[in-house]
Amino acid sequence: MAISRLLTEAVGFQTLREALEYLSVDDLKRRARLFESKPPKRKAELVEHVARQLGGDGLLRLWGQLGDLAQKAVSEAVHDSDGPLDTNRFEAKYGALPNWHTSRSLNYRDRKTPPEPLSMLIFGEGWVPDDLEERLTEFVPMPSKSALATVTDLPSHAPSSEASSAELSCEETAMAALHDVRAVLALVDEGKVKVGAKTGQVSLAGAKAILPFLRNGDFLAGDMDAVADAKTTIRPFAWPLLLQAGRLAEIAGSKLRLTKAGKKALTSEPHEVIQLLWNRWLKSTLFDEFRRVSEVKGQTKVGVLSAVADRRTSISIGLEAASAGEWIEVDEFNRHLVATGNGFVVARKPWSLYISDARYGSLGYEGYSHWLPKWYLMIVLWEYAGTLGLVDVAYTDPEDGHSDYRSNWGADWQDFLCIHEGLFYFRINDLGAWVLGLSSEFTVPAYEAQPVLRVLPNHEVTVTARVLAPADGLFLDRVARRKGDRVWSLELPILLQAVEEGLLLTDIESFLKAKCDGSSLPDTVADLFCEANRRVGRIVSRGSARIYACEDPALAKLVCGDTRLSSLCHLAGDRLLVVPSDSDQRFREALRRLGYVAS
Repeated sequence: MAISRLLTEAVGFQTLREALEYLSVDDLKRRARLFESKPPKRKAELVEHVARQLGGDGLLRLWGQLGDLAQKAVSEAVHDSDGPLDTNRFEAKYGALPNWHTSRSLNYRDRKTPPEPLSMLIFGEGWVPDDLEERLTEFVPMPSKSALATVTDLPSHAPSSEASSAELSCEETAMAALHDVRAVLALVDEGKVKVGAKTGQVSLAGAKAILPFLRNGDFLAGDMDAVADAKTTIRPFAWPLLLQAGRLAEIAGSKLRLTKAGKKALTSEPHEVIQLLWNRWLKSTLFDEFRRVSEVKGQTKVGVLSAVADRRTSISIGLEAASAGEWIEVDEFNRHLVATGNGFVVARKPWSLYISDARYGSLGYEGYSHWLPKWYLMIVLWEYAGTLGLVDVAYTDPEDGHSDYRSNWGADWQDFLCIHEGLFYFRINDLGAWVLGLSSEFTVPAYEAQPVLRVLPNHEVTVTARVLAPADGLFLDRVARRKGDRVWSLELPILLQAVEEGLLLTDIESFLKAKCDGSSLPDTVADLFCEANRRVGRIVSRGSARIYACEDPALAKLVCGDTRLSSLCHLAGDRLLVVPSDSDQRFREALRRLGYVAS
């Protein structure tokens, strides 16, 4: 009997009579009192009595007795063909749940009182019987769509239930991402990005190598000396994983190296590279972002966490349905995802997860794991969408961030569970709108004109503002030689090195013009950029190669003259053979056929 009831609750009811038969006699009597003070006593008579009362116009009269929230529940249940009323989704959409009392939720005295009229329409775990649903669709209106609330003017402080809250820091990310994607690709190409040989996660040395080349530095991390662990960074941690997920980089020992696609990306339009990275990252299984919540233990057990691709897809669908250019509160976006049916589960087995202690701090206790999706959402929005420049972010230090988990055992002495929990608002920008398909085109934005620098005819760049933004100082350090606290010198070798590291000369010129109030550069400086531009691209890297030394010039000529080997190697000097890396295996095989072997 118990198994039969479970199956019924799982698949619903075909008819009203079937749903009424599912109820106990006590439940039937309570429902019958909605129509008559002294209902029949036998179950068969009770079923017949209630079914008869709901025939004809009785159903419409009962609908009229429902309160507003109850009518919304019927509307959602009737017009949602996927299953029973989703109470989580309903509560997220309307802010509360209706009550269709069952005997299991009532004490003995209440069982004699008439139930809510809604209990005559929704049975079991939220089912409307099929025949009843067919009749209800004739007059029950379609439910309204969930609306996502947005904010035009960002508040100065984070939302808080306390008297005061932390001040918000705001960062626009698109320009930084368009710069950073080329810079990090160039660093990988130079073999400067170290990662874990098995995990692919950036090492401390790799994070410190990346950080100085990011246009705006990191969101939270200060200078390189302040970084003691790569996991305390956001942009330096995300970029190597994004490049691997996008198949633009791969692990080679303890470093990353560019793939063929990565080499091509070096000279591709940066916004197109970012679009490719986002789309491929959505499907990647390289890394589960929830692992960044390091204080939640037990994640590595098989089957504990849900599939990452499903979680990311839910978030992506939510973003694609949002409006660009408006600030969205993280809590509101999380609510909206659930309300529109795009909510997701992080933990399949919450009892396996815990804070501090596996027994007392388990997340399996009721109400102890509700915050997990929001934490995952914050990581994805900030570390990946933010690093790629799709969303602008407004945040506090993690110590002043969200505190949904504070009721969990063992969490009261934690300053924070992960560095991302200070994210309170985000805004889809123009780059994000294009990548997410909200806009059909994207124009690379120009640098905002800010008169903080002066470029002199002798190629010197001086600071005219009282304080120069750290990001501007970092950028000048990349493209010019520092001569003092407030003076740099533009020099051809340094400009060429900047180009080699992934910058465009046009970007450097645009930066200088914008920081000089948009005015034109002195003729001597313009000539310097013309000369640098003339020298760029005349020598092009064709990839890596191996060099083999022959014993004498005659042997070298013999090898290069062989029909099978001539297309696989090139003569350098009179004894050296240069073989492209991707031709090395075929070169060795052909060399053996010639009667020689390379040692």
